[in-house]
Amino acid sequence: MLGINPLYLQAAGFAVAALILGLIFRSRRLFAFELVLVLVVVVAGGYFFGYRMPLLGMMKQGLDLQGGTYMVLEAVATAETPVTPERLHATVEVIRERIDRLGVTEPVIYEVPQKNRIVVELAGQTREEAMRDVQVGYLYFKDAEGNIILTGDDLIQAQEELDSSGAAFVRLELRAEAKKRFADATTRIYGGQSASRQIFIYLDQELQSAPTVEAPNIEDPIIQGYEDLKAAKRIATILNVGALPLQLNVAEVREVSASLGAESLRLSEIAALIGICGVILFMLLFYRGAGIIANFALVVYGLLVIAALVGLGATLTLPGVAGLVLGVGMAVDANVLIYERVKDHLRLGRTLRAAVDTGFRSAMLTIVDANVTTLFAAIVLFFYGTGPIRGFAVTLGASIVISMLTAVVFSQYVLRVVINSGIVKRASALFGEKEANLGGTR
Repeated sequence: MLGINPLYLQAAGFAVAALILGLIFRSRRLFAFELVLVLVVVVAGGYFFGYRMPLLGMMKQGLDLQGGTYMVLEAVATAETPVTPERLHATVEVIRERIDRLGVTEPVIYEVPQKNRIVVELAGQTREEAMRDVQVGYLYFKDAEGNIILTGDDLIQAQEELDSSGAAFVRLELRAEAKKRFADATTRIYGGQSASRQIFIYLDQELQSAPTVEAPNIEDPIIQGYEDLKAAKRIATILNVGALPLQLNVAEVREVSASLGAESLRLSEIAALIGICGVILFMLLFYRGAGIIANFALVVYGLLVIAALVGLGATLTLPGVAGLVLGVGMAVDANVLIYERVKDHLRLGRTLRAAVDTGFRSAMLTIVDANVTTLFAAIVLFFYGTGPIRGFAVTLGASIVISMLTAVVFSQYVLRVVINSGIVKRASALFGEKEANLGGTR
């Protein structure tokens, strides 16, 4: 049916039905039924996205979890291309484009300018596959005497085209100085001042093409002599993705075992489970009924965070798992701040309803202040960090935003529904704190 997974249709149908029922219960002030509906939706969501169609299974796994290859490339300065931060950054972007075109899942590529190095992490790739995919190559054009005419740093873009007669050629977009150098070289070669009228295009030591200079390329740098457009496109692609601005040597290559990643994930899951169970028990012991609501909010938080990361196309790494667990603590921290404010107002003699209202309002400034400052730290980590640090920053940032929503919006909503339903009439049942004013919940 339109290629849609039946499980998604079931989930959508359930969500629509729950929304309609919720609106009916709210309009008729059937708060007890509304409360039961909310709890059923949370439990059903946890079951569906935890077991039937697990969100964690949809996330891409990083090198440290899935295994793969870790590679360090070192830039080598030459007379034609000294190593500069700009060239190093441009080389990273070319390698990224090359790997992305090959369809490798979520490569992690970043530069280490202090050491003139580039780190490439390819999850799920063997050493041989990684070496082939990265294909560390230095592009250059030579004449028959071995003189270098152009390097990858001179090329902006190559595009295959057909001329008016239907002959295929590759148009070169060169930097201004390189365009003049190419014009001088082709004029010299065409004029017979070289042992051959060919230009030899190499990627590292491998000859990729040897087109013949059929005219001096003064104003319009082109490479001619291809039998069809497909052959010209092949060379254009090699030029575009093979035009590394710097010459690179492989300084280090090592494989990360998938079994090591699986063991790390298993231990992380155990640690996360212990931490989450500890948080749940703490909330139940200290806040009783309100603790149960906070624990349901944690389920909602977990589903929303993982759904957000799947939607963003994030890759799950060990630092990312740490960010998720840290986010659980931050989500509960907001609930603790709110509940303690509520208990303070109960001690001052306010009723349960009034204490909840004022408690949420008075805790908001502290919650926003604490979460916004942490969010700034996550933003700084994302923009200035590399590799797994950025993954941790993304996870932490999503956790902060969603934890505020679940603690402030969801928890408050459920608390109000509980109070309005009349199921709980005494503050001691919700917060373990007796009301100073025992006149009721209103």
